[in-house]
Amino acid sequence: MQYFQFTLGPVQSFVAQARRTRDFWAGSFMLSYLTGQAMLAVKKDGGKIVFPVVQDEKGVFIDLLLQAIEKDRGDFNTLFPKIGSIPNRFLAEVSNDFNGKCCVEAVDHAWQGIAGKIWEEYVAPVASLGSGTDEIWNRQIQNFWDISWVYGEETDLLDRRKNWRSHIPPEEPGDKCTLMGNWQDLSGYVRRAEKPKQEAFWKAVNHEIPGRDLHHDERLCSIAFIKRLFPYVLMNEELGRAVSYPSTPYLAAVPWLSSIMSDTTEHGTVQKFVSAAYYKMFGHENSTAFFKKNDLDINIGKFVDLDGNCFFKSTLENDELWPDDISLECRRHMAGMLKEFKTEAAPFYALLIMDGDHIGSLLTQKDKRIGISRALSNFGGKVEEIINEHKGITVYAGGDDVLALLPMDRAMEAAAELRSCYTKCFSDEDESIKATISAAIVYAHQHAPLRQIITEAHRVLDEEAKEKTGRDALAVAVWKTGGTVISWSAPWEVRHAGDGTVLVIRIISSLASQYGSKQISNSWLYGIRRLLGNSRGNEFEINGDVKELQQLLAAELVRNREANIGIMQAKKIVQNLLTVCLPQQRNIEGIIVRNEKKFSLDGGLLIKFLATKGVA
Repeated sequence: MQYFQFTLGPVQSFVAQARRTRDFWAGSFMLSYLTGQAMLAVKKDGGKIVFPVVQDEKGVFIDLLLQAIEKDRGDFNTLFPKIGSIPNRFLAEVSNDFNGKCCVEAVDHAWQGIAGKIWEEYVAPVASLGSGTDEIWNRQIQNFWDISWVYGEETDLLDRRKNWRSHIPPEEPGDKCTLMGNWQDLSGYVRRAEKPKQEAFWKAVNHEIPGRDLHHDERLCSIAFIKRLFPYVLMNEELGRAVSYPSTPYLAAVPWLSSIMSDTTEHGTVQKFVSAAYYKMFGHENSTAFFKKNDLDINIGKFVDLDGNCFFKSTLENDELWPDDISLECRRHMAGMLKEFKTEAAPFYALLIMDGDHIGSLLTQKDKRIGISRALSNFGGKVEEIINEHKGITVYAGGDDVLALLPMDRAMEAAAELRSCYTKCFSDEDESIKATISAAIVYAHQHAPLRQIITEAHRVLDEEAKEKTGRDALAVAVWKTGGTVISWSAPWEVRHAGDGTVLVIRIISSLASQYGSKQISNSWLYGIRRLLGNSRGNEFEINGDVKELQQLLAAELVRNREANIGIMQAKKIVQNLLTVCLPQQRNIEGIIVRNEKKFSLDGGLLIKFLATKGVA
């Protein structure tokens, strides 16, 4: 027997090139689905997947997605799970005469099957309106995936193989895709000289597609087009699979919608708001992911089923977001009615990404490999339930990776619970395996381009949580319409008083509640800049002892007219604030080190953001 190692890419760029949340999900799921085809090819040849654990002792698939792939005949009439659970690489034990080309062929066959269905259904009927559309389609389909595989007696051969770059996509001519900018748009026309023909092609394509799935300014390559339409291939409505996926405006509005539902005095306004809505505004969001609609009053049920863009004045009045037959007059009327509610929806949602630390190093311990794989499998199986409990949407949960979208008020709690679940899955399997996980949360304005938020989340995870903070850490960024305005990170557990440690999220939650109850005020928080003197941005050098700084800030808080608290309570608040605002990292031995010569106001600004939900 020999080890066979396989990887499918590109990953990050393919997933991140998304305009809609459904694009984000589709790219992630497709990678899982295609990698699963390679795993199935290994099994058919008598091999066994070693990592991740997807088979039991008898070789039967225990992963739900793999079970569906094995059962399906390529026509997608099997009920597939909605979440990708298979990582893009795997390790298998195979016979000495095994040929990895069977995996490549399996992936290609499945990919061609998906592409063929989408071509025949949505592109072929209008391909004659393009300029070489069929040639563009075939060229791009044949040259997209980067597949690497090796086999031998060592388990690190794939990492060495990936250093040899052998997959170089061809140069693409003409106008480029508005979503994946290195690939030619399917029309084949050059917009500068042939704009009417290009627009006629895309209008005809859009006419073939159910729903509002192509924006008027979108001109896609074959890869982006397949990603956009893939849910219609996979999700057969007759089998109970919905195609909808919640938009970022809807995610942002979920906390507000929940508050409206629980306040019966708002229900009269709800009824008027629903009555003013045009029928095409309903049913575009996956509201059942957040609310049990069968338990709701009929008007509340309609209210939560509205398009997410209905809950914000700016999106209601944006003509670019609505079809022509939903009048501006109707939308302006609804925008005016939003003022009749007691509160307004905050325009932020959260993107959560998590990744296990040093998994590659852990897997070099051959005697621990089975235990590690089981622990990861157990963790992956619990992710969706935890995310659902926090009213979130799981995009991907496989191995040590998590991608999820959440309302902003639940993201930190969800991250902390997932971290606890991850460590417990390992300790339950083998207490000697010291496994940790890092996380990044980006609180993003619902106007911000999703692809930029996804890219930023990966950067925050890699550069802030892992490199800067030393892993086993949480990093947070706040992205408003112009980019990142707050950047903060810390180990999950931080040094608090003396050498004691405490979960940092508990301190953040405590400070946010005190900010909301006016014990912490804007004037005091921003007054810290004056007290600490000159700075570059929100970073300050501390001259003197931390205890002196604590006394200074506490005294200033007591003098603040908005706070109205005593010195002992002020000292406790300041102690908590310093725990968040003094940079803390893990050193090479994993010990938490606190830098008492620097102060970052970003920690305090994060507290304010969470307390005010970004609207103050």
